[in-house]
Amino acid sequence: KFYASLDKNFGPHDRAHGFLGKVTGRVDAHELKEFKYTNAHADWGEGVRYIIAAWKSECTHGYTWVVIGKVKIKKHLKCELKARGEKGVALLHAHDFKYDIHLDTHPYKFDAKLTLFNHGNKKTEHVKVKFYASLDKNFGPHDRAHGFLGKVTGRVDAHELKEFKYTNAHADWGEGVRYIIAAWKSECTHGYTWVVIGKVKIKKHLKCELKARGEKGVALLHAHDFKYDIHLDTHPYKFDAKLTLFNHGNKKAEHVKVKFYASLDQNFGPHDQAHGYLGEVSAGHIQPHDSYEFKHGAVADWGHGKRYVIAVWESDCTHGQAWKVIGKVKVKNPCKCELVAYGEKGLAKVHDEHNFQYSLSLKAHDPFTAKVTLSNHGCKKAEHVKVKFYASLDKNFGPHDKAHGFLGEDYGFVHPHSSTEFKKVLSANWGHGVRYIIAAWTSECKHGETWVVLGKAKPSNWVQSP
Repeated sequence: KFYASLDKNFGPHDRAHGFLGKVTGRVDAHELKEFKYTNAHADWGEGVRYIIAAWKSECTHGYTWVVIGKVKIKKHLKCELKARGEKGVALLHAHDFKYDIHLDTHPYKFDAKLTLFNHGNKKTEHVKVKFYASLDKNFGPHDRAHGFLGKVTGRVDAHELKEFKYTNAHADWGEGVRYIIAAWKSECTHGYTWVVIGKVKIKKHLKCELKARGEKGVALLHAHDFKYDIHLDTHPYKFDAKLTLFNHGNKKAEHVKVKFYASLDQNFGPHDQAHGYLGEVSAGHIQPHDSYEFKHGAVADWGHGKRYVIAVWESDCTHGQAWKVIGKVKVKNPCKCELVAYGEKGLAKVHDEHNFQYSLSLKAHDPFTAKVTLSNHGCKKAEHVKVKFYASLDKNFGPHDKAHGFLGEDYGFVHPHSSTEFKKVLSANWGHGVRYIIAAWTSECKHGETWVVLGKAKPSNWVQSP
């Protein structure tokens, strides 16, 4: 038996791990006989082994051995992977791999393939091939961080040609060209080796994309100096708000509308939509790669204190709304509302409401309309205005009228520097005689009631002179 040994001593380790082969035969008396073993395999990889011949026969107990030579393997076993054979990209499930493909329909997916050949004499067990999309033909950190498409693993025997194919790669970069890179590593090498296997182009699809870009902010009325933070300390507490939108897309943005709101904090929510509306501007459209300024004059009608001004925009580019805080407005001095009876007031018959007058002749229990116009001379909106109508025996409004003369009421609100009509159809239910019709109103603008005489009504066929 022939063995390969690490040293010149023949022991159990050699018997267990160094066996090369055996030859059998017979030797006659006084005969010189050769025992030759051919095609012994030096499978220990590399380095020196001492070759030992051990023999036994019926002549002896056990084996006798001798070192017959030394064998050194200079070349060590290694694996060496190189790109060779078919590689490229193909339309999804098309099997026609080439260097250059175009994707023009959703879902923009494709297949990628690399073929590796093992030039070495050793099998490589753990091959990992990763596919990336790169802006250029150089593979770098940006591609590793942002261009990863997927990976395939496998093994390649010595002198084997092996395909690594990744299917269903998603071209999620939006539009334009990306170079597809295959990078591989195994236990044969340190780090990755890479090659460009193809080019994928997503044909341009039209879309618009609006983003806040350029000048934005708030400014004192007609000041043109837009900034983030302004203070208002004089009547009428008005300011300008501005947002600039830029269309980053390649399609015209249609039906663009920007609304401005005053918010207690920097978050836009249902409360702001319900109570903070300042006004809106419509641009119509914004061309691709162009911008448009939206500017609106607003009234700080929240009384006093700080509000964040939020611009909210919508268009055909997106579903729903996008918003941005553009500035902060603080009203230093308290802004208040002040209601005054100003404008048309009086009484009219139900079917003659274009003709309000001071004196009105009625039949008993006839309906009639009473009207008072309230003007808000303040800078804050009067939110909760209630107007009650009474019939009084004289021109003075007192407890007796409240207790016995109530006819009806109307509700509403009055914007700053604006007027609102409050009117109600009433009934002359006091029987006979003259009554003075009084309008008394309450709101959050002041404590208590304010009142005015609107006219006098008498259920009869004559009208008494004032």
